[in-house]
Amino acid sequence: GGAFAEDIASIKYNAQLSYESQGKAVHVNDHEYLVRKEYPTAQKVITWGGQDNIPPQFGKVFISIQPQKGMTITTLEKNKIIESINKKNIATIVPLIVDPDNTYVDLEVHVNYTPDANISSGKIETLVIESINTFSHTYMNTFNKNLEYSRLLNTIDNSSQYISSNITEVSIAKRLNV
Repeated sequence: GGAFAEDIASIKYNAQLSYESQGKAVHVNDHEYLVRKEYPTAQKVITWGGQDNIPPQFGKVFISIQPQKGMTITTLEKNKIIESINKKNIATIVPLIVDPDNTYVDLEVHVNYTPDANISSGKIETLVIESINTFSHTYMNTFNKNLEYSRLLNTIDNSSQYISSNITEVSIAKRLNV
């Protein structure tokens, strides 16, 4: 699919799932493996049993897929994945694909820095934005991740030797298609 090669940690994780499932969809983890096999361009896949839902929905397995590009996968892709899983599924389990419910972190960052002839405020701003983007891609852009606020503050402070401190206000946001 034109993606980067799978890293060693991912291979170890997926190999274990492959062995456990042995081509059948019996357990929740089996569904995760089969989805990854059917839709290899998924950035992250999470599965959970209907008994864990609020309210519980017994006999169902819920699947949420975070694609590498875009917010959700298409209906056609969902149907293809469900059809593939149903061939290996137990008749009493109904797989359902739900779109991820993403929460976004909005930051307002105020940086205190030591003025110097070698660096402009625009360059400081660029360095801070780059460090926040790197932090986001490294620690945040996947399912079930918590914002490590102290690590974020440290990342901003370390983005330039001229930064002495920062005040960062965090708010969360939901983006809706209306």
